[in-house]
Amino acid sequence: MRNVAVAVWLFALAHVAVAGDCKSRLEPLLNANRAENVRPVFDICKAEAAAGDAEALYFISFFYFGFGGFENNPTQAVAVTRASADKGYPQAQYWMGWQQELGNHLPQDDVAALAWYEKSAAGGFWMGYDRLARAYRNGELGVAVDLQKADYYLLQKQKCK
Repeated sequence: MRNVAVAVWLFALAHVAVAGDCKSRLEPLLNANRAENVRPVFDICKAEAAAGDAEALYFISFFYFGFGGFENNPTQAVAVTRASADKGYPQAQYWMGWQQELGNHLPQDDVAALAWYEKSAAGGFWMGYDRLARAYRNGELGVAVDLQKADYYLLQKQKCK
């Protein structure tokens, strides 16, 4: 009986999501635009997200936007992306800014977009730095042209790569 309990425990342990498994398994599928047999990857992402992983929350949104044959549910996708952004994941924060800027999945709001881009950049995400550099170079998102700030953000972006 003890051997059965140990076997069950080892089997369960082998299937526990490890932080980062979601990203490492999903990114190759996204990059290759391969959407077959993604349910196990979704389950890994969901387990990591349930354990509090902000990155996994962000990647779950891809499924809710219809990746891998999942039902396209923008409301759920935006909700998990916002939860990830609120937990501090810089890519999710960038996405929130992008959507606030464009007005596609969120109401168009340059002030909110700028705030999300600033959070993304503060988290070290190169695209956040890039968008802020362009905004200050061109006077976009309600900010005045400030070449000093534009150059600062551009320098920070270059340090990311």
